[in-house]
Amino acid sequence: MTMQNRLNNWLLATPWCIFLLGFCIQTTAANGVPSRQGLKATDDAEIQYSLEFDQASAHYLQVSMTCQVQADQTEIMMPSWTPGSYLMREYARFVDHESAMGDDKKSRKVTKSRKNRWTVNSQDTKTITFSYRLYCHELSVRTNWVDADLAVLNGAATFVVPVDRLTQSISVKVNLPRSWPRSVCALPESETTPHTYLAANYDQLVDSPIFCGDCHIFPFKVGGVNHYLVNLGDDESWDGQKAVGDLKKMVAQHHKFWGVIPYQEYYFMNVVLGGGGGLEHDNCTMIMSSRWTCSSPKSYTSWLTLCSHEFFHAWNVRRLRPEALNQYDYENEVYLRQLWIAEGITSYYEKIAVVRAGLISESDLLQNLSSDIRSTQSTPGNTVQSLSDSSFDTWIKFYRPHENSRNTSVSYYSRGAVAAFVLDAEIRSLTKNEKSLDDVMVAMYQNHLEAGYSSQQFRDQCTAVAGTDMNPWFEKYVDLPNEFDYESALNHFGLQFDHTKKPDAETNITLGARVGDTDGRATVASITPGSPAFLAGLNLNDEIIAVESRRISSNSLTKELEQFKAGDIVELLTARRGKLRVAKIQLASQKSETWNLNKRKQSTDLQKQNLKLWLNTEGPKGDEAASETENETQTVEESEKSTEKSSDDDDGSNS
Repeated sequence: MTMQNRLNNWLLATPWCIFLLGFCIQTTAANGVPSRQGLKATDDAEIQYSLEFDQASAHYLQVSMTCQVQADQTEIMMPSWTPGSYLMREYARFVDHESAMGDDKKSRKVTKSRKNRWTVNSQDTKTITFSYRLYCHELSVRTNWVDADLAVLNGAATFVVPVDRLTQSISVKVNLPRSWPRSVCALPESETTPHTYLAANYDQLVDSPIFCGDCHIFPFKVGGVNHYLVNLGDDESWDGQKAVGDLKKMVAQHHKFWGVIPYQEYYFMNVVLGGGGGLEHDNCTMIMSSRWTCSSPKSYTSWLTLCSHEFFHAWNVRRLRPEALNQYDYENEVYLRQLWIAEGITSYYEKIAVVRAGLISESDLLQNLSSDIRSTQSTPGNTVQSLSDSSFDTWIKFYRPHENSRNTSVSYYSRGAVAAFVLDAEIRSLTKNEKSLDDVMVAMYQNHLEAGYSSQQFRDQCTAVAGTDMNPWFEKYVDLPNEFDYESALNHFGLQFDHTKKPDAETNITLGARVGDTDGRATVASITPGSPAFLAGLNLNDEIIAVESRRISSNSLTKELEQFKAGDIVELLTARRGKLRVAKIQLASQKSETWNLNKRKQSTDLQKQNLKLWLNTEGPKGDEAASETENETQTVEESEKSTEKSSDDDDGSNS
């Protein structure tokens, strides 16, 4: 009934809906998903929220929360961060006009008790309604956006909750403006009230973003399970049918990889308003894209790869979790050292999945992997911060980069993906291709779904799969910031690096500093430790005015340096805080390593076979699940046009 009501909201109450309903009602609790059956009706929810958009044009959302109370004081909190994005974002900064009333409809005293908490006087009342206004004008997958046409709402940034009620049942009533045709959410809908969504607890509410406005919905089915691409925004240039066709192939490949479907339905919530990035949830993902995404192969492939990344998280992170994330603490940092597994390994498989699905070529994959290797190798922080420490310090470093970050830190995304590549090759080599990192991830999912896992348990699983003690590998490449040894991986797959160093020449000169443009002036934006600029005492924000008494600009500096060779000592005229200075700097030869992965022309038959087994270039055969019917995808708008069609005439093109 829950799915039926959602479809009534989207479509029309027709035999078409009844046909689709048969595919949608299923329970997969055995796969680690809480059953949606048994959720309380709207009126019985222990906590009830109401959303109003009367001031949408001013980017305001009005939120009210009603709950039962038993104590004289009720403490209410708003999360400070959202799962999947490890930074204290202080969502309470968007809240104003807080008020409360009891069941007698009289005002109750509200006192701010912490940066993200309020204490409400709940004496002599059985219920309280806490109301507040929320400013929503930050467009990202972590925050909220409301304007006159639409709304994009994220749970942690939207809903307060009594601090001791996180396990209570919840309903959210979305009061849409008349001109907004739809709301879409991965939560089940009330049996009685349109645009009212039900959650078993606060975690599930936070995990389910809400779209409001003119949502374009493209349903499709893979493996007997319903999926939806939901576009919101300026999407007239979007090719929804092509996107759905490719998503089906990608989804089928992930199903094949894990061997289990852990959700009852899944939503790709696509915000077509510009920007980028994605955020994973149990049964959906929110992704930012542009209306021009489909207009170029490069941007479209990037979008598909991002979808693959977030979808892989439905298993890795959302259900297979580091033990520190088993219970969210929405008010405080949750420290963990496994983000390179959660994000880095996911970044590795985002690429592997799309090539195995036949959506990108083998060459495309090698280029994408080369990009991660190049990013890792060209970042000085690669030899300063370990993957383990990078994960642990995400709360203060990864999301707050500054001009010196690249010298002292490394990304657990890109370096983590490289670590996964090297680790995968190592396991394949040790087992003569009998086992791989694929087997490790599937075994981890089977063995640690309930309790979560520690770093050592992941290492032990790798040891069990490889048949060799892998702890020294992790100590070297995860616990310490050592350079990767790529030789074993290259030999196994028959690959090579095109990273030849260019000969010393006039065009190969470096200061060892990144110079930016500040109103046409050349200013130092970052400095590499040990470089010529570092040794000459240049500082960040120094302006370089002249080279050997010749006036330069930000555009002419490179050309001017081309007149010299490595080892030459040149005189720079600089300005620091308005004071002129002269610096003598010895120019150096710039290492020009491209780190491009290519297949060896003289690969052995064994190496060719290893590469084929790795990429599964014969095709995932997962297309079988993706091609249950050739014409099973339709936009909601198209299906509404065909409502006169009888159920007897249904040919399978119903999704």
